[in-house]
Amino acid sequence: MKFSFHLTLVSSSLLLLPLLATVSSAVPLVARQDDASETPEGQAIERNGPLPEDTKSVFDMALNSTDYPDTVEAALNGTYAEALAATRDATAAEIEELTFYSALSANVYCPAVIGGLWVCPNCDKTRHLEIVETFNTLVYDMNGIIARDDDKKEIIVVFRGSVSINNWIADLNAVLADYPSVTLARVHAGFLGSWEDCKSTVTSTVESELSSHPDYKLVITGHSLGGAVAVLAALDFHADGVSDLALYTQGQPRVGNRRLAQHIVDTGITYKRAVHARDTVPHVPDNLNGFYHAGEEYWQVSDLTSRVQVCPDGLETSDCANSIAPFTSFVDHTTYFDMSTGICL
Repeated sequence: MKFSFHLTLVSSSLLLLPLLATVSSAVPLVARQDDASETPEGQAIERNGPLPEDTKSVFDMALNSTDYPDTVEAALNGTYAEALAATRDATAAEIEELTFYSALSANVYCPAVIGGLWVCPNCDKTRHLEIVETFNTLVYDMNGIIARDDDKKEIIVVFRGSVSINNWIADLNAVLADYPSVTLARVHAGFLGSWEDCKSTVTSTVESELSSHPDYKLVITGHSLGGAVAVLAALDFHADGVSDLALYTQGQPRVGNRRLAQHIVDTGITYKRAVHARDTVPHVPDNLNGFYHAGEEYWQVSDLTSRVQVCPDGLETSDCANSIAPFTSFVDHTTYFDMSTGICL
């Protein structure tokens, strides 16, 4: 089952790539690790080799690498033996599940949906949901919806990804700040600020819905920046006692350091993280700057194959999307799952 979709509004961020490359390289983070091979991406970079000179990059990951070595090709075409031994293929049910939540994440890029109406190219996939609340903040321009699925008994929070300058300011604020309540955990300051900007509205609405529907599950999803904020929202709801909770992200950047990633794993939250082909964004900020992913990774290996490769739940490994580092491509960030049927204006 091939699943690629076009998030047309996200593609407008391509205009900001020169800014992204320039600013992020100057952002103070943490001390870079000396031994790159000790990190999941470092292992891949050691195997694949460095980027050619003059390649445009962010956090040492290519923005649009069109040429790559045979080792990367092996990872993409499914002949990289080490990865095959450490991974499995996604089931049809898992792909269907991921496709649905990805459609939701795509639909919130449409202004009408943020306005409370299911008017968008792919709204036929989500129109059965009742939109309970929408939000649009002033400081970080965080947008999204809270919806209810009475068939599946779910309350669903959907965070929109980066569209505006305010969103990109948040993305670029990649300083690692202390994460409240977890010793030694550090978090991307811009993502934390984005969550705090909309937390009050989201929390009060979700609490009200769960109170009225105590047998419903809470699901949180988002693409790109929306995925990063979804992670932080899930952690707070879990800390507040919501146990029936699931998290689905697409093209999500890393949100914090290894200690924070381990904390996410320790919570036991169901966390499925989708990555498309050579998407640059899930590789930034990079391991060498102290950032780590958690969750169960679902990697759509390429648009030429139906394979969705799954790395086990836990801290990220070198066997899925990391296996192609640093030969990434921002073009793959705008395409996720089955959403090629229209343009959101």
